Amino acid sequence: MTPRTVIDTNIWIRILLRGRTMLLILAAFSADQFQLVMSQPLFDEFHDVWQRPRLRQRIDPNQAERLEH
Repeated sequence: MTPRTVIDTNIWIRILLRGRTMLLILAAFSADQFQLVMSQPLFDEFHDVWQRPRLRQRIDPNQAERLEH
């Protein structure tokens, strides 16, 4: 059974900003080692935060949109 995991918005933002300490989480997510569980408010917060101008210029939109799907 795949573990279900909730990951806070600030962790995803750090991952998208290429925080080296977060690469293990991204690798596990990419390898389907856990099932991401996200409430609608958390999803909305993530979308709003990565769209902020100061972050959007530093984040690859393809990666952010991949997390949203």
